[in-house]
Amino acid sequence: MNKKRKVTLKYLAPFMVILLLICQMTYVYAATTISNGYTKKTILDKTCYIYQTDSSKESVDLSVYPTGSKQTLNNMILSNKNLTLTAKTNSNFMEYGQDAVAFYGFAYANGKLYYNGKLIPNNDPTKITLDSRLVSLVYKNNGSVLIDRLKYNGTDTVKSAITNAKFIVSGSRALLINGVDKFSTYGNDDGWPNESHDRTMLGIKNDNKTFLLVVAKSITGKEGVKIMKELGAYNAILLDGGGASQMYINGTGTVVGSSGTYYGTALIAYKN
Repeated sequence: MNKKRKVTLKYLAPFMVILLLICQMTYVYAATTISNGYTKKTILDKTCYIYQTDSSKESVDLSVYPTGSKQTLNNMILSNKNLTLTAKTNSNFMEYGQDAVAFYGFAYANGKLYYNGKLIPNNDPTKITLDSRLVSLVYKNNGSVLIDRLKYNGTDTVKSAITNAKFIVSGSRALLINGVDKFSTYGNDDGWPNESHDRTMLGIKNDNKTFLLVVAKSITGKEGVKIMKELGAYNAILLDGGGASQMYINGTGTVVGSSGTYYGTALIAYKN
């Protein structure tokens, strides 16, 4: 390589870096745009049922019905019965049947902690035996989000998680944490997240817009990450799926899934 060519490359390098950054920014801004409210959209060849909240007018909370009191999704409500509910999806893993285990993992709503379908007295996590496979998304009252495998042996992350928490929901895997793909770090330690199934997911954007998502055409967790990125999610979690996946829209009814399924937990969007 002659001297003249070396000098040329030296001065071109900064411009090449800038061009690469512009391309990356362009990719981010090319993400699929969705309107607030309910949308049915094909993303990456998958049929997606999406409800995105208007963060200035709507919020999301968790509805909890312990084992023995499960409800169909259309009948599930929040503790404040005067709220106008706009959309609902299934959330925690559960067993099928009205009298079966209502849900697995942590659930926290209205200041009460639940685990594996039961209310935890005094919110004391030492009264339970943890299943370390499940991941929880903690949504704080200030809008901040934590996704982690909660535990109390060694480091007590349960007590810190429920402090100033609005709700906690549990799923099989984190998809995105602070914009970074977390799903790929788990490997193949559990088959279900890596298999193709209908999926229910929760995504939260940087501007606190929250979207409930059901993908009716079977996808893997890895494909779920791609869809969440395409929708602009910053934090996202993989919830129950398969035959449990369902979305209910106020004024429309069930748009995907079986309306006869009984649940112990549901994510519900409502008007402030």
